Amino acid sequence: MKYLALLLAAVLCLTGCRENSSEQNSSAPETTGTAAAVSDTAAAADSTAKQSETQTESTTAAAGVPSRIAFQELLADTGAAKLTGFADSIVAAYVQLITENAQPDGDFTAFGAAKQLSDYLTYAASKETTGCTADNPYHLAEVQTENRGSWILVKGFLETKNSRNGVCTVLIGERDGDAVLLDLIRDAQDSADLLNRPEQVQSPVPDYWSDAAKWQPLMQKLNLNG
Repeated sequence: MKYLALLLAAVLCLTGCRENSSEQNSSAPETTGTAAAVSDTAAAADSTAKQSETQTESTTAAAGVPSRIAFQELLADTGAAKLTGFADSIVAAYVQLITENAQPDGDFTAFGAAKQLSDYLTYAASKETTGCTADNPYHLAEVQTENRGSWILVKGFLETKNSRNGVCTVLIGERDGDAVLLDLIRDAQDSADLLNRPEQVQSPVPDYWSDAAKWQPLMQKLNLNG
């Protein structure tokens, strides 16, 4: 009987051990599943963050604010498209100011322009005698570019589908390695530039808005803050 009792106890112990082992094994996949779920959640959050960042960049680009462009890229043989795009975005911002019924903010500092230049361009646009419409805006046509070494001159006619309104010249330079707007000059009838700084129309220089001796008298004459 003692032998039978011991044998029965051994069988019961072995059965209990197997049940415990089975329970432990059955819980393992649950732990793995939880880890996988956490991993999937983290991946989804990262994907959402990246998508949000991309959407923000797209919104910024759509608003007309250019991405940072290295000035040296514009000088390279492969930089022609970027140069054209940068100049076009500047001209488009100016054209918005003279477009009928448009309500732009007139801020050119997004292009790296000096504050005094941004204020002046807003004033100059208000003096344009000929406007354009949103469905027929001015654009830069017959564009010419000149590499002046430390800066670039981009010049063309402002025209719509059926009219032309003088010449627009954009000067692009470098600040901390980035391409920036140095000046925008209008050679058009009764333009603010022809009336107030004809020397810059005839012989554009890149340092006009960085030389207080040049721009301060102009801003004082026009009662503009600089």
